[in-house]
Amino acid sequence: MSPKLGGLFEQLGSAVRNQNSLPSRLAEIAILVVGADWKSQFEWFAHERLALNAGLSPTSIGHIKVNSSPEEIQPFLEEDELAVYTFCRELTRDKRVSDATFARVRSLLSEQQVTDLCFTMGTYHAVSLTLNVFKVPIPEGEPNPFEESPKDSEIQMLRA
Repeated sequence: MSPKLGGLFEQLGSAVRNQNSLPSRLAEIAILVVGADWKSQFEWFAHERLALNAGLSPTSIGHIKVNSSPEEIQPFLEEDELAVYTFCRELTRDKRVSDATFARVRSLLSEQQVTDLCFTMGTYHAVSLTLNVFKVPIPEGEPNPFEESPKDSEIQMLRA
């Protein structure tokens, strides 16, 4: 346990959730992209419902889950949602964004919103990492959002 760091991280998480300049539908896109990248069972379980409540369609959420290309998901997203999805997907995959992607997202979001988008992604990368390391389970009776790999079962057996 790390109560001091955990408490500070919770303060950051609270700020990202409650003081974010991004509309919730855009923040949820970022969180889902990160959760899908990590295949974080609990993160996806918690935020899929929040994304639906924020106004994202089940179809768009399904495309995020399988890391669809921007061209495949485009018909199901608004212009700003597609720009955020493209930004998040590119940053997660390449660890950078192209000038064109940055210019597109910056044309639709304020500088503060782009900064908050980066902080949201960074926070949820840390959350997903931690949830995966400690194998935080989803509620009993709920199906795992992502298929477990044989390596996941091997790790579980080593911990037993």
